[in-house]
Amino acid sequence: MAVQGTGQLNWIFLSLDAATGLPPTNPLAGFLPPNKNPPEGDGSVFFTVSPKTHLPTGTVINNSASIVFDNNAATSTWSNTLDKSKPTSRVLALPSTHNSAGFNVQWSGTDTGSGIRDFDVYVSENGGPFTPWLTATSNTQAIFNSTANHTYSFFSIARDLTGNTEAPKSAAEGN
Repeated sequence: MAVQGTGQLNWIFLSLDAATGLPPTNPLAGFLPPNKNPPEGDGSVFFTVSPKTHLPTGTVINNSASIVFDNNAATSTWSNTLDKSKPTSRVLALPSTHNSAGFNVQWSGTDTGSGIRDFDVYVSENGGPFTPWLTATSNTQAIFNSTANHTYSFFSIARDLTGNTEAPKSAAEGN
């Protein structure tokens, strides 16, 4: 249950004896089994919240949990860092001509938040529409197999580790 205006979520789980409606007297009849052979008695709660919209990339949100079993307190803490920024990428400069059946294409990217997860690299042949060449690749270079007397243009789109995707492009880079 959320406590309005506090930024707190609270859960209370109680084990109750079905016959009496009271907490059980048998320690083996509780909510979780004893943690004799982990993770046998482990428990967890999963939740999703949206951060306040005015918080910038890099804001650290600290979380903590107090878990009490049989009056034995345990506390767990963790942090999440916000990443609202889109990554950027670009295809590096290419030589104007190639005399082989393939040539190396390189690209790079930056992200001020969680870091780059992968890239989609697009190619245009002879001034035609851009089509995907490589999708969801974590590589930053690859050999493109070309055809003699054709021209090629490229651009890249980066995705970061939180799913932010670079803005769409329609023009070549690195040519």
